[in-house]
Amino acid sequence: MIRPSENLRDYRDSSPHTQKEIAEIMGVTPKTVSLLMNGKCRITVRLAKGLEVVFKRPAHFWLNLQQNWDLGDKSEVSGDDGRLISYKKDIQGLG
Repeated sequence: MIRPSENLRDYRDSSPHTQKEIAEIMGVTPKTVSLLMNGKCRITVRLAKGLEVVFKRPAHFWLNLQQNWDLGDKSEVSGDDGRLISYKKDIQGLG
């Protein structure tokens, strides 16, 4: 499974825009774009709409990438209280 950030970097690399320009177009900070490109933050609806403007791909494309990654990521699951927990470390406590 490919991380959304890998896909984003491919689009960035083929774009005429710098990361700073991408941030300006999206209306976010360059740090936010850096976090996105490095897989350190999720693609939210707001970010997906900005990515749509920059890369001319519909917002649902970006949201689907994130959702598919989230559904396939077995390293973390939500506990009963909604907290993310480590799958390998805490899975015994769920059952």
